[in-house]
Amino acid sequence: MRIDDHFLKVLIGMSLMLISTVTVTVAVAETPQVSAAELEFFESKVRPVLVEHCYDCHNSTETAEGGFILDHRSALREGGQSGPPLNFETPSKSLLLKVIRHDIAELEMPQGEDQIPQTAIQDIEKWIAMGAPDPRTTPPAGASQVGETGWQATLVERKKWWSFQPITLPEPPVVKNQDWSDKPIDQFILTKLEENNLKPESFANRRVLIRRLSFVLRGLPPSPTEVEQFLQDDSEDAYEKVVDEFLASPAFGEHWARHFMDLVRYAESHGSEGDPRIPHAWKYRDYLIRALNEDVPYDQIVKEHVAGDLLEEPRINKDLNINESTIAPAHWRMCFHGFAPTDALDEKVRFIDDEINVFSKAFLGMTVSCARCHNHKFDPISQTDYYALFGIVGSARPGIVDINPLSTQVQFKSELVQLKNSIRKQVGQTWEAETNQLADNILQKLSETPEEELNSPAHLLHPFVVLKQNNMLDSSSLAKVTSPSDLPEDSKIWDFQKEGDFNQWFVHGNGSATRLAPPGEFTIPPEGSDIGPLLNGGVYSHLESTKHRNVLSSPHFDLDGKYEVWIKVSGDSQAIVRYVVQDYPRNGTVYPVTTLQGGKWKWQRYDLSYWEGEEIHIEISTAADSAVLARDIDRSWFGVQQVVVAPPGAFKPPQDHQSFTAVLNHSEPAIYRDRERLVKQYVSAIQAAVSNWKNHSASDQQIALLNEVRRMELLSNPNSKELQRQIKEYQELESQVAIPNRIVGLLEADAKDQSLYIRGNHKQPSSEIPRRFLEAIDSSPYETNQSGRYQLAMSIIDEGNPLTSRVIVNRLWHYIFGSGIVRTVDNFGQLGEEPSHPELLDYLASRIQSNDWSLKQMIREMLLTKTFQLAATSSTAAEQLDPENRLLSHANVRRLTGEEIRDSLLSVSGRIDGRMYGPPVGNSTDNPRRSVYLTLRRNSLNPFLETFDAPVPFAPKGRRDSTNVPAQSLTMLNDSFVITSARSLFNQIDQRTTTSGKIQRLFERALTRPASALELKAAESYLSELEEFYAEGTIERSQLTKRLQEQQSKVSVITQRVRKQLMETKQDPKVVKQEIAPPIAEWNFEGTPQDSYGQLHGELKNGAKIVDGALVLDGKGYFASPPLQTDLREKTLEVIALVQDLNQRGGGLLTVQDLQGVIFDAIVYGEQQPRHWIAGSNNFARTQSFAGTEENSSPHQPVHITITYSSDGKIQCYRNGIPYGKEYQSNGPVHFQKDKTQVLIGLRHGQPGGNRMFQGKILSAKLYNRKLTSEEVAISAGNTDSVISESEIRKAMTPEQIKLVDSAHQDIEEINQRLMKLGDPPEENQAWVDLAHSIFNLKEFIYIR
Repeated sequence: MRIDDHFLKVLIGMSLMLISTVTVTVAVAETPQVSAAELEFFESKVRPVLVEHCYDCHNSTETAEGGFILDHRSALREGGQSGPPLNFETPSKSLLLKVIRHDIAELEMPQGEDQIPQTAIQDIEKWIAMGAPDPRTTPPAGASQVGETGWQATLVERKKWWSFQPITLPEPPVVKNQDWSDKPIDQFILTKLEENNLKPESFANRRVLIRRLSFVLRGLPPSPTEVEQFLQDDSEDAYEKVVDEFLASPAFGEHWARHFMDLVRYAESHGSEGDPRIPHAWKYRDYLIRALNEDVPYDQIVKEHVAGDLLEEPRINKDLNINESTIAPAHWRMCFHGFAPTDALDEKVRFIDDEINVFSKAFLGMTVSCARCHNHKFDPISQTDYYALFGIVGSARPGIVDINPLSTQVQFKSELVQLKNSIRKQVGQTWEAETNQLADNILQKLSETPEEELNSPAHLLHPFVVLKQNNMLDSSSLAKVTSPSDLPEDSKIWDFQKEGDFNQWFVHGNGSATRLAPPGEFTIPPEGSDIGPLLNGGVYSHLESTKHRNVLSSPHFDLDGKYEVWIKVSGDSQAIVRYVVQDYPRNGTVYPVTTLQGGKWKWQRYDLSYWEGEEIHIEISTAADSAVLARDIDRSWFGVQQVVVAPPGAFKPPQDHQSFTAVLNHSEPAIYRDRERLVKQYVSAIQAAVSNWKNHSASDQQIALLNEVRRMELLSNPNSKELQRQIKEYQELESQVAIPNRIVGLLEADAKDQSLYIRGNHKQPSSEIPRRFLEAIDSSPYETNQSGRYQLAMSIIDEGNPLTSRVIVNRLWHYIFGSGIVRTVDNFGQLGEEPSHPELLDYLASRIQSNDWSLKQMIREMLLTKTFQLAATSSTAAEQLDPENRLLSHANVRRLTGEEIRDSLLSVSGRIDGRMYGPPVGNSTDNPRRSVYLTLRRNSLNPFLETFDAPVPFAPKGRRDSTNVPAQSLTMLNDSFVITSARSLFNQIDQRTTTSGKIQRLFERALTRPASALELKAAESYLSELEEFYAEGTIERSQLTKRLQEQQSKVSVITQRVRKQLMETKQDPKVVKQEIAPPIAEWNFEGTPQDSYGQLHGELKNGAKIVDGALVLDGKGYFASPPLQTDLREKTLEVIALVQDLNQRGGGLLTVQDLQGVIFDAIVYGEQQPRHWIAGSNNFARTQSFAGTEENSSPHQPVHITITYSSDGKIQCYRNGIPYGKEYQSNGPVHFQKDKTQVLIGLRHGQPGGNRMFQGKILSAKLYNRKLTSEEVAISAGNTDSVISESEIRKAMTPEQIKLVDSAHQDIEEINQRLMKLGDPPEENQAWVDLAHSIFNLKEFIYIR
C-alpha cells in the first residue's frame, strides 16, 4: 500500500469519527423558477443587448422577420422559420449564438451591422447555460416605454415598497420571557420567536463563542493564550472585555476591509489583454484598514468614497501626512477596461455602467443599472435616474491624484520662486556688465568660427556671411517670422501665451502648469552650478521642481469631420502626450501615446480621421500621472506652447525663430553695408534682451537670441560666490520637495448632463437629463459646474434617504450573524427579499445615525446580544417551523472564506507575518502575509482563494458564495501549503510533553478546543498505526535502495568503460570549442560549490554533497547562492544533469528567485506533465507547455537543458542543444533586482519540502544575463560527452556486457516500481504531521459554529 492511500483511508475513518462531535445543519432554500441573481443577470446583461440589436426586426407589435420574435419568453424559445434558437445541452451550438457570431452566411445578425461585442456574445452564451431565465412572460403591450404619465403613476405605486419608506424608530417590543435579555435587539428577536411558538436555544460554550467572535471580528482564530484567559475570567463582563479587545485589534481593520473590498470589486489590474495595473490601488486597501480601525463614521466614509477629493475639509492623517479623503474615490477606477475597443463610446458606456452598478449596489442596495435601457421593471428607478447618475459619473475623467495634504504639495513653492527671482537678478546684472565686451567677443567668434558653420542659416552670426557675400544686408529679408496660415473656420487653435485660450483647459497637480509662463522662465537642475536653458512662453510643469506633477487637458470636443491635431510640446523622462477618445484611459492599436524624452521642442501630429463622430480631448501629463499608463518615475516634466486641430493638410507648423531674428527686428528694417554697424546692432539687441529678461518682459525672439548667445559663450554662465550660494540653497530646498503620493482617482473637468440613450443604444441619443439623485427620493437637479459627485455624496447621507443606513446595518448583521435581516444584501428592491425583522432593521438604522454613524459601536451592540451568543444546535420545532433559521432561534453555521481559511492555517502554524500595510506581496499562497495583502490581478487570481469562493472582481459581492465542491477537499488534502502548515503546527507544540498532551495541544491550536476522550483514543491509535507503517516502509525502502544502487553501479561501470573506449577510438574525440560570451555565474562542482566565473559562491544545504565533480541531490538537499550583485531581466538558465528518477514530479534544477522565494523562474522537471521539462514560475505565471517529448534518458546519461528568457517575454527550451518543443510568449520577463535575488540548485523555490526537490546529479550549471542564441546553445551543449548516444554504447558492448546490463535494468525497473508503491520516504515526525493535517481536514476547521 502506498503511503497516500493508507493515509487517505485512515484520514477518512478518523474524520468521520471526529466530525461526529460537530453538528452542522445546512438548510436548503427552495429555489424559485427564476432566482433574483438570474433576473438581475438578464436585466443587466441580456435584455440591453436584445433591445439594442434585435427588437427592431423581431418584435410582437410591428416586425417579426423570419417569424422570429424576441420580446417575450415563449416566443424566443419557440424560435422562427429557422427552428429553436436555444440549445440547452450544448449552449455554444445554439442557433442564436451562431447568427450573432456571424457563423452562418447570409444569416448574420444584426443585419447590416458589425458583430456585437464579444463580451455581449459571452453573456448570451452564459445566459443560455443558466437555462435562459427570462421574466418576460407576456408580450409587451404596445409601446416599449412607459409614457410619462404612466411612469409617474407607476413611480408613486412602487415607492410604497418597504425600503423606500421613511425610517422609523420603533420602541423595543414587550416580550413574554422578560428574564431572557434586556437588550432591545434581543427583544425584537425574541418577539418573533414567541409569535412563532419558538424559543432561543442554549448558549454556546466559551470556547465556541471566542472562536466565533474572533473570526467575525478579526478573521483569525483566537490564540491559546486568549482562549485560556477567557476561560479563567469569572467576571460578569468577561465576554464584553473580549469583544472590546478584539474590536481594538489592528486585525479588525484588515478583516473588515476585505468585506468592503468585495463591495467595490477591489482589484489591482483592469483585466483583458495585457491586464494593465491600476496604479497604487493597494493604498485604497490600506485606507479601508485605517478607517475601520479608527472607527471613522460611516457617513464620512460614504462621502469620501463618492467625492473625497472634493471635500472642503478633508480628513488629514497627521501621522502619515496624507489626505485620507482623497484616497477613497479610487474605487471608481477599479473597473474592467477592454483592450483597444473600436467603438470607444460603447466602451465608455460599459465602464460607466459598471461604476454605477457598483456604487448603487454598494451604498444603496439598488440595481440602478437595470434601468439603462428602460425604466426599471420592478423598482421606482427610471431610465432618467440612470442617465442622471451617468452624467455625474461620466463627467469626471480617469486620472491620478496626490494624497499628500495641500500644505505638503505647495511646500517650498513660494520660497523657490523668490530664490529664482533673486538668481535671475544676479545673472542679469552679471550679463549686463559683460555686454560692454560683446563687440570684441562677436568679432573674435567671427574669426574663430569655421566658415562652413557660419554658412548655416541657423547660425547666430549667419547675417555677417550674407553681408560679406553681397556687400550689403537687408534685415527685412532675413528677419521674416513665419506664422500659421489661415485655418478653416472649423479649426481650433489654443495658444498658451494667451490667457483666454489657457483658461479653457483643465489643470490638475501641484506643478507650475497652473499658470502661463512668460518667455524667459528657466529651471535650476537638481545638480550642477548653472541655471537651465531659458524657456519660451508657454505652459510648463517643472518651473520649480521636476518632482511636481501636472495633468493638462483640453475640454472635450466633437470630431464632426476628419481632423488632425498638432501639439507643440517638449518634455523629458517619459512625460506623456496623447489624445483621449471618450475618456478611454488605455493605449492600443488606435489609441496612440507619445512619450517625451530629451527636452527638445517638436510638433507632435496625430491623425484623428479614424475617430470621426467621436468626442475626444487632449491630455499632456508628467510620466507618473496618466490614469492607466503611469510610469514609476519620480521626476518628469513637460512644456506646451500651442495646440491646433484642423482638417488634414490645413495646418503647416511654422518654423521656430532664428536666433538672430531678435537682432534684426530690434530696430526698424535697415540696409547694412559695413560690419561695424551690424556688430553694434547685435550688441544693442543683446543688451535689450538681457535687460528685458532681467525685468520679466522678454519676447520669444529675445529668448532664442539669449540661449544662442549663452551657447556660444558670448555671455558667460555666471559663477560668483553669491550666485553659487543661492543656486546651492535652491537645490537643497528643492531636494526637500515631497514626491507626490499618488493613487488612481477621478479628475474634474467639463461637466455636462448626459443624453438619454433610447433603449440603451448609444447610437440613439435623446434629450439630456439633468444630473441629480434618484427621483423617488429627491428629483431636484444639482446646481453645480462640477460633476455633481459632491452633491451626490450629500444626497446619499441625507436624512431623507432611507436606503443608506438600512443597507449598511443589514450588511453588518449579515457579516456578524451569517445572514442579513434582508438576505439579498445587495438588492433592497422587489427582486430582493423582504426583511425578516423589519422593525429591528429600522431600529438599527436609527441607532447608527444617532450614534454618529459609528460602525464599531453598531457592531459592538450586535455582538453583546444574547442572540449572538446562542449555540448552533437547533430544536426539532425550529427545524420544522423555521428550517432556514430566519428567526434566529440558534446560531448559523457558516463556512470560513478562502482568506479566513488561509490566514487560519498561517496563524495556527505560527507562520503568519503580522506586518500591516504596504504594496501587494505577490500571489503565492505560501507567502506568510495575511491574504488581504496578496496581489489581486484580474487575470491571475490566487487559486487557493478561488477554490474557496473568493469573488472574481467584476461586480459587487456583498454575500459571498459558499459552495461545497470536490476541489476544496482535494486542496485541503494535497496542497503543499496546507501540508507545510501541518508540519509547522506540530513544530509549535512543546515536544517534551506526553503523546496525549501533544494531541491536545494540536486540537486546541487548530480547533480552539481539546480532543474528546474518543478523539484522543482514535488519534493515539492513528499515530501508532502510522509510525509502525512508516517504520516498516523505511526498512523496506533502505533494502530496496541498497539493491538499486548495486544494480545501477553495475550498469554505470560497464557503460562508462565502453563510453571511454569509444571516445578514445574516435578520430576527433573533442568537439572544436567555439567561443561564446561568458556567463555571469558558473558552477562546475569540482570539489566545492564555488562559482568558477564570478563571486556567487554557494552553500550546500540539507545534506547536499559534491562527489566526483557532481552535485548529488537526494530529494532533500540543495544549493543556495548569496544575493546577485546585478539586476536580471533577460537571461539564460543552463544545466547538465543526470535525472535519477524519471517519474519524479516538480523538482527544480536551476532557479532564479527573489529572496522571499515568492517570485521565481526555474528549470523544472515533470511538474505539470510527467517526464516533461517546463519553465517553472510562481503560480505558473509565465509557464506554458513547450509541447516537447517525454524525457527518456537513463540515470547515467547526462542531459543538457537550457531555457532562454528574452526581453520581449518569449521563452524557449533546448534539450542537448536542440529546441525542445516550441517557443511561447509569456507576460515576462520578471525584473530580478540586485541584492534581492539568489540562485537555487535542486530546489524549485522557497523552502525545501513537498515536490519541489530534484533527485539526481548536477554536473554543471550556468547563469547568463542575456538570452543565448540557438547557435550559442548548440555550441554550449556540444561541450558535454553526451554526444555519444546510448545506441552507440550498446552496439559497442560485448554479448556478456549486454546480458549483464539488461539483467540489471530489469532489476532496476522492478525495484523502482516497488519504491513507487512505497511513496516518498517519511520526513521526521511524519506521523504527527499527518495527524495535524487530518485535523485541518475536519469540517470543523473551516466552519464557524
